Amino acid sequence: MTDRWTKPIMGCIKLNTDASIIPGTGMGIGAVLRDSEGHIVTSLTRFYPEEMAIEVAEAIACREGVYLARNLGIQNLIAEMDSLIIFNKIREHSTDLSYVGNVVADILDVSSSFVCFEPSYVRRCGNSVAHLLARHAFSFSHSDPTIGNVPEHVIRAANVQNCDLSHREQCFILQVAKKKKAQLAVERPLVYRPVA
Repeated sequence: MTDRWTKPIMGCIKLNTDASIIPGTGMGIGAVLRDSEGHIVTSLTRFYPEEMAIEVAEAIACREGVYLARNLGIQNLIAEMDSLIIFNKIREHSTDLSYVGNVVADILDVSSSFVCFEPSYVRRCGNSVAHLLARHAFSFSHSDPTIGNVPEHVIRAANVQNCDLSHREQCFILQVAKKKKAQLAVERPLVYRPVA
């Protein structure tokens, strides 16, 4: 268990996933694939207008990210998340007849298409890039996945994680960036327009 995002070994890609729920609005998921240098290979953001339990949302985020990695032909994948419940279910191959159990079964089924597949757990601060993508999903009014369009504030967060900073320093920089983004949102509020 770690507090920090770490680069995968050479030849591996690390997938970080997260989910975010806003009551009365829905849920957002984020997934980011990064190489051994910490560079973003691609990302996925998706908004779901329905609310789900957080465990279900976290499992769906992981499944979407694993599908993305498979579709890109990635061979060696580390699937990292900040949900200890979902991490343990994947690690222990724990499936059941619940909705979460079915999603985990999907993840395990797709994981067999990789040469190497390893689940990994990291605390929230080490998963901040995926978390920012999950929150960014709420800026969309459609539920189609957005692939490869990485917002500038997410790229900055990824660059902070690539620096050899302490956990405390990373969290401080990310909090400053979050405050700056909130300030910009007040100055230039997002306007939601329904899709015709």
